Amino acid sequence: MLLLPAVRLPAESADQATLLLTSNLEGRFIPEIEGQETKDPMLLLGQSIIMESRRRNILYFDLGNSFYPGVLSKQNYGAAMMDFFSYFRCRSALISSLDLRIGVSSLEFLQSHSATRLLSANILKENRVLFKPYTVQEIRGRKIAFVGLSSKRILFDIAEQNVYRISVEEESKALKRVIGELKGQGVDRIILLSGLTYRDNLKLLNAFPEIGLVVAGGDQRGALVGGRVVRIETADRRSIITVPPDRGYCLLTLSLDHGIAVSDVQFRKPAHYPVADERYDNFIERITHWKKQFAEEMGAVVTRVKKPVLLDQKRIAYLLQDVEDAELAIVKNDAIEPLLLEKDISLADILAAVNDNFAVYAYRLYGDDLNKLSGLLNAYSVIGYSDNKIQGYPVTPERKYLVVSTQTVFEEIQKALRRKIRYRNTWNTISDIIINDLKYNRAVLNEDFRYLEKRFRYMVNVRLSAFYEASRVIADDTIKIPVGESDQSYNKWGIEARLDLTLSNRYHKLVLTPYIFYSTQNDQLLNNLLSGTLQYNLNLHPIVNPYQKNRIETVVVPIRRAALPIEITTTDELRQYLDYRKLNRPVDIRETVGVSAQSRYITGNIGFGLEKYIHEPVNPAVFGIEALFAFNYQFLNYLTYGLKLDSFLSPIKAGSKNSDNNYFRSLLENSLSIRVMDTLSFSLRHRWYYYQNLYNNKHYSSTQFLTSCDFRMNFYK
Repeated sequence: MLLLPAVRLPAESADQATLLLTSNLEGRFIPEIEGQETKDPMLLLGQSIIMESRRRNILYFDLGNSFYPGVLSKQNYGAAMMDFFSYFRCRSALISSLDLRIGVSSLEFLQSHSATRLLSANILKENRVLFKPYTVQEIRGRKIAFVGLSSKRILFDIAEQNVYRISVEEESKALKRVIGELKGQGVDRIILLSGLTYRDNLKLLNAFPEIGLVVAGGDQRGALVGGRVVRIETADRRSIITVPPDRGYCLLTLSLDHGIAVSDVQFRKPAHYPVADERYDNFIERITHWKKQFAEEMGAVVTRVKKPVLLDQKRIAYLLQDVEDAELAIVKNDAIEPLLLEKDISLADILAAVNDNFAVYAYRLYGDDLNKLSGLLNAYSVIGYSDNKIQGYPVTPERKYLVVSTQTVFEEIQKALRRKIRYRNTWNTISDIIINDLKYNRAVLNEDFRYLEKRFRYMVNVRLSAFYEASRVIADDTIKIPVGESDQSYNKWGIEARLDLTLSNRYHKLVLTPYIFYSTQNDQLLNNLLSGTLQYNLNLHPIVNPYQKNRIETVVVPIRRAALPIEITTTDELRQYLDYRKLNRPVDIRETVGVSAQSRYITGNIGFGLEKYIHEPVNPAVFGIEALFAFNYQFLNYLTYGLKLDSFLSPIKAGSKNSDNNYFRSLLENSLSIRVMDTLSFSLRHRWYYYQNLYNNKHYSSTQFLTSCDFRMNFYK
């Protein structure tokens, strides 16, 4: 394989044909009528095409990305560009990724009213070729087929894709089908008009010897090995010619006596030529009509801006986040050409600036998804997510976050994650959102968007677990059994329920957590805990912040304070019997204030506070130190390990009358969770509860092994 520069080569035969090629025109008409024949790049190109056709016989082909994002072409759904092709006798135009942005239905309509053929052999509608797969031209007595293959970057409007079942066929399969058709038509040569990469084009050349030449453009911009290459020639002298987007137009001279040989490649810039030509004059009349219509419809003033504001991709991302109340917004860096908003802003100004005008989508991604996409997101403008944090809090891998972006970004994310993502189509484009905002809210003109971080959001996490538990209890005689704990070993089924209600913004976070852990056996309570926690965090620092927590613990079912006496012969035994008859609901509270530290995997709290029995019995407050620790790590998409520690130490030495006021209490839990689906998982957990009375050195410990089926539901706002 040889890489050759774009130079003139000696012709192998006088039997020649000349192709005039354009690529990536993008419908770049200027809206102004005055001076258009010397200023409008499309009219300069038209003048150049006419002059070239007077010098030699040419066949004009376009290689794609011609209808979008030019503002005039965008406004009339490609009609102005199709008129250009018709008046200047473009034989065929390849369909590329930008062309689809005016809509498949628009392209179908344009093709039905024009002699210019829109080519693509691999775009299917309901499993049938949507556009013309090829066109056959008779040149020098030879029938030469020009076959179009669109790139894999093609992106369809999601509504059209779902309604019409539009898809892109694998290129070799499409080409095999087309070549089979052409053989039956007596075609002598095949030229491939391609939007594919160099790698794909070389594969096709090697697989299909019938292809004499590949002419690439549109989505193929000539990038190779860190630079741009115009021509590649294979060992059998078949060539790949690429028309870069910044070279004007290309004159490609071909020798047809033996196969298809490239004799000459020239790139020329369009220039102004005085043209006396009827079809040119007719086109001037036609394009002037389109521009007048554009001025009438798009010249209307949307708003008047007093203080100039630069509208760029970051400001667009802030606006999308505001409108959809999303946690993060993702916008392509080239979604908009920077536009200075000052004085009178018209519809035309906005339409001309916006490049990514696909519908805006809202969807949810797991925190783990965001971690996987970190490399991809670096290529976009992202608002609301930085340093692995959202609204100042570390991203939680298993939590879902609301994301807003255009369809183009959504498709890239879905492709990177290799799974389907549920979404909500807003049916609004970036242009629609900007125009509507400038008319009413004018949020896009704000100097400061920090108010978005101050918006409160709520989250509700529900977890219901059915578990099988194997427990072993070790307790010294006469020790007081902690609230909700069992006094004996057992094996038993039980239930656990937890509800987390979270209200938060950038600076404040309030979490309310009701919790039940309950199991019985033969009418005997084994686990009997009902608790509620209310915690407030003030988020001022990236890592360390103050918190305040209130927790209350009681029992689900009232318990007896004393055992049934064997016999009643004394006053003490009678008192014990009366205590046995009485059902009690002990209530214990803990109030602490301290500091918390949080990172991607670890959360830790240390604080000072009190614990106190406030009901059955009522005891004096016990002051002490609280220490909390949590570690979570997601090994795989479905496998998560967790470690939790909750401890309280009352180091103040108690007097003889308050022996229970000097103790250490700790709960340690290890867990391994396997997620089957969003709402269902299975867990293996080990829980160790330890209590020690530091006054009399009495101990209580409980070891539990739990196998559970967990049902989870999450609600977000």
